[in-house]
Amino acid sequence: MIENKKICTRCGYLRKPLDDILIPAAECPKCGIIYQKFEDGMLAFDMAFNQKRMNRSKKRRSSNFAYILIFFLVFAVIFLVGFISGITYTKFEMQSPKKNTQIQTMNQN
Repeated sequence: MIENKKICTRCGYLRKPLDDILIPAAECPKCGIIYQKFEDGMLAFDMAFNQKRMNRSKKRRSSNFAYILIFFLVFAVIFLVGFISGITYTKFEMQSPKKNTQIQTMNQN
């Protein structure tokens, strides 16, 4: 004869043969919960928890992408400003009469 021993998922109580006579098989003798209702509730809780965790993960990925995009845009702007100012400085230096006169005097000596 195979005994069907049920362990309560809430309190961990192991049903005894005498418990089946006194208390319905669907109810825990120690804490009084109905096994199926408790397990259904835990399943629903796990599903809701997993859904929230996945939503948080998606938000993190999108916010990380936004930070990376902002970083590269700032870097590009700084690079362009430096590049344009370098070109402008070079043009200014080549057109400066002071430099041209110094170069000419050096060539004459």
